[in-house]
Amino acid sequence: MIESRYWKSDLLKHAKDLQPKKNPARMTEKMIYEFEKRLIISFFIVRKMLESDKISNNIKRYRAKIYEYKSKRMINKLNVHSIEKNYDLYNEITISRDIKFISNQFIHSSTIWSSRISKRNRNWSDIYLCSDYEKTKALYRIPIEEIIKIFNLVGNDYPTHTIQSRWNEKTNDYEIEQE
Repeated sequence: MIESRYWKSDLLKHAKDLQPKKNPARMTEKMIYEFEKRLIISFFIVRKMLESDKISNNIKRYRAKIYEYKSKRMINKLNVHSIEKNYDLYNEITISRDIKFISNQFIHSSTIWSSRISKRNRNWSDIYLCSDYEKTKALYRIPIEEIIKIFNLVGNDYPTHTIQSRWNEKTNDYEIEQE
């Protein structure tokens, strides 16, 4: 893998671009597509940093505060985009999940829906999504502030202190721990 600083600098740039703007542009279908595509690619970078041991264990252990909505019915390829019918949006559950879980929701998203604070403000506020694996269990709401925090944590993390390796019999490979 090429030096991680290039990957991480992309994450930091995206985190900066996600910050609320004073007067954001009106959204078009193409802008929404670009926005969601960039989120998915950025979370692919996050997962690549996780799996390449390019971030410290402190970041790997970070748990983001997100929100869950249980599914109300069986979800399939024909009804996957009916968020209001599929999920109990009136009973939000606050949960915490690690960065890998959140990355997987984006990378394997079956449903993804971007939400803005208001029509007047037009800044992004939340992403509602679930992976194909999770779609029959729940839909998740991830605040933009949490996404910005994850991108900044990963983008600014350069482990330099101690590196330990331990053989894992299950995976037949070493587990790397960095601080």
